[in-house]
Amino acid sequence: EAHEVGPLDLFDNAAALTESRAKRIARSRAFQQRVTDLYQCRCAACGNAFRSPAGDLYEIEAAHIVPRGLKGADDARNGLALCRSHHWAFDRGLFGVGQSGGIEVPPKVAALRENRHLTPLVAQTLRPPTDPAFAPAKAALAWHWSNVFARNF
Repeated sequence: EAHEVGPLDLFDNAAALTESRAKRIARSRAFQQRVTDLYQCRCAACGNAFRSPAGDLYEIEAAHIVPRGLKGADDARNGLALCRSHHWAFDRGLFGVGQSGGIEVPPKVAALRENRHLTPLVAQTLRPPTDPAFAPAKAALAWHWSNVFARNF
């Protein structure tokens, strides 16, 4: 059955605006800058980097290993530079870093067809930061393993 569809209005000039206030833990621009610089604006998981030709706009994000929302430290050793897809996946425990330093993907995550791009990461190590003094803290990675990654087993 065919449906009549009217012309598309690209803009909704009557859209209502709402004002809201929320309390949340502050995010540090210095953390974002430091972490992305340490990884040369490349994803620590896959190595990808995207940059806008207009200037210094990068797709890479600074991810907290122990989440900032849980008062995780704004310290580069509690951070990883990750592309948006891997940042999202890491925050949800779709992959983690084991004690040996290798990337792990839980079997039930890997079994989902949509997650097939994660399987090449298995047993790979994270790309290191340019300054080894700011490598991800083992304690932070262990916390993520136990509290985020382990939920997917």
